Amino acid sequence: MKCYTKMTRNHDIAPAGTGPRNPEQVASAEVAGSVLTSSDEHLRFERLISDLSARFVNITPDQVGREIENALKQIVEFFQVDRCGLLGTRPDKRFAYVMHAWYGKGAARVAGDINLADLFPHNYDKLFVQGLPVITTKLENMPPEADTDRQTYAAMGVRSSLDIPLFFRDHIAHVIVIQSLREELSWPEIYIPRLRLLGEIFVIALERRRADQALRESEERLSLAADSAGAMLWGLNIDSGHLWTTEKAKEFFGFAPGSEMDLESFLNVVHPEDREKLRRTIGETMRSGRDNSAEYRIARPDKSIRWVLSRGRPYPASPGEPARLMGVSIDVTERKMAEEALRESETALRYSQKNLQMLAGRLISAQEEELRRLSRELHDDLTQRLAVLAIEASKLELELNKAPQSLSGPSQKISQMTYSPG
Repeated sequence: MKCYTKMTRNHDIAPAGTGPRNPEQVASAEVAGSVLTSSDEHLRFERLISDLSARFVNITPDQVGREIENALKQIVEFFQVDRCGLLGTRPDKRFAYVMHAWYGKGAARVAGDINLADLFPHNYDKLFVQGLPVITTKLENMPPEADTDRQTYAAMGVRSSLDIPLFFRDHIAHVIVIQSLREELSWPEIYIPRLRLLGEIFVIALERRRADQALRESEERLSLAADSAGAMLWGLNIDSGHLWTTEKAKEFFGFAPGSEMDLESFLNVVHPEDREKLRRTIGETMRSGRDNSAEYRIARPDKSIRWVLSRGRPYPASPGEPARLMGVSIDVTERKMAEEALRESETALRYSQKNLQMLAGRLISAQEEELRRLSRELHDDLTQRLAVLAIEASKLELELNKAPQSLSGPSQKISQMTYSPG
């Protein structure tokens, strides 16, 4: 059986130029060399773990997988084993799968789900129920209750294995596994805490990546919903002035895709006549702690003017969180244009009504004048006709007076009718 901590041979310890030594000297030298070499290996291991851990401090989410596999590779090389993997578990914890792994030359790959509860019942209990690591140095040394586990190891070609449960938020959902397929190895327990720490750093990085991905997906869904509604989402960090907004909003306000925005750069695109009013509205909103809204104009790069309605909700500072103003903006240019057109129409209508009233007045006056004219004309015409009739009647009367006496009666009646008053 090989221990990964290399034992220094006798001739490596003997001082140069010395002759053979007695058995006590040899034994003493072997112990000293073993301690020195173990200390050396331990220091190298600590440096490896420290270096690997430090690499996860500032990595981006898309670098996590690559860095985990690089770390697993270095563990394989340090222990001179055949494969090292990070296993994840399904929700019921009975099945595990390989999330990331590194394989030595010629080592068989492990794919698909592994039924831990059925294939490794002894290890499953220790790992997920008791939360203890499982150290397998020799298959024949495994306890009788681990017979199923031994048979599975033999079928997989495993000769030695180290399985370490990894905790995250008081739960075990991952295991780091180191296996030797070619020879038996011993696994000193002194390294297990450091390997567990490195594995839990892996898990934290993966959870951070998952949370980041979930956040991006949530933002994408929210942005899609906002875009469909014609809304532009934004968030303002009051302390730093940093302004987050959707890509659609950046395009609308004239900023390059992916560019950084802050309050001052945003205010620069606001119409000069509305700029200070908007700044005061932001301050009043944060002081009052109440939702607020503002309408303002922006000047776009193409020199066009657009009207914007923004509604914001303040969030006061809390431990670990700065004061923020979150909100949504909508392009209301069409509405403002419609309102302006309506105002112009109303003004035109009022002017038209006034003109109509004046015209109606003139028409009424003209009608009255025409009626008066017609009345005068009718009166004058009737008077003239009556005058003519009176003249004709007078003539007839004179002629009748010259007529025989028998016509004098009718003549008198005609004369009476002609000059009768009314």
